[in-house]
Amino acid sequence: MAPPRYAEKFTSADGSSIVFTFPLNLYEWEPSPQPLLSPFAAMSGAHYGYRQLGSGLAVKQNAVETVRCTVFGTSVEIEDKLVEARQKLYRAGRGKLWLLDSTADRWWAWAEAAAIPGFRLGMYPYSTPLALPFTRFSHWYNDTPAAADVTLNANPTTFSINNTGNAKVYNAIFIFKGTYVDPELTNSTNSYILESSRDGSNANHWLRFDCGKRRAEFSSNGGTSYSGDYASFVRQTAQVHFMVLEPGTNNFSCAFGGVPSGTLSYSFYPAYH
Repeated sequence: MAPPRYAEKFTSADGSSIVFTFPLNLYEWEPSPQPLLSPFAAMSGAHYGYRQLGSGLAVKQNAVETVRCTVFGTSVEIEDKLVEARQKLYRAGRGKLWLLDSTADRWWAWAEAAAIPGFRLGMYPYSTPLALPFTRFSHWYNDTPAAADVTLNANPTTFSINNTGNAKVYNAIFIFKGTYVDPELTNSTNSYILESSRDGSNANHWLRFDCGKRRAEFSSNGGTSYSGDYASFVRQTAQVHFMVLEPGTNNFSCAFGGVPSGTLSYSFYPAYH
């Protein structure tokens, strides 16, 4: 029987430059309860406080993930592993904490070492327990992005995107490519809108929305380089995020100031609580 998912390793942000794989000897992974922020205000003469988020969901705070394991070996092997853990976990900075599940699928989250790794030396000279605490800054993401191209040849163009995760996605990337006028992308599932007054007139005109970084950018050379295009971005009233994908099916409609000819590329990592 395959083991349930567990914290496998910690890497630099690129996933490969710095890699520390956790020893599995006497292994424990402890995800601490994740705090939720739900601000409220006291009201004179009223029982309980007034919840300022109304019916909205509480806001997630940073989570703490602690890996505990034991290093076995000769004195030199133990010292080398301690040096490796302390060096790599610190040097990686904000990196990725990786999980491996029972189907051999990997998940990752943005995280960093919360402390220089501690250890405990006992009377027995050939084993040393390690405690490796991490601060997690994001949802868990599947390591395989969902990506597709939508043909734009009708006004409006309708299509759907399936977020296979169980959490909302805030960091999808959308790229309009080709000929288009005043694109307006609407997620009818939650009423979020991406809109721009930018026009594209040939196959090399790419308009990119990086929703996680809140960037609107334009390229005239087929994506080789981009420049900021926030001046053409149309911000929606009372909409905080660029675009949000709900768990499950999201139905989209893309309207233009004329019939388009091109593609809309999108990509995102399915997100999980």
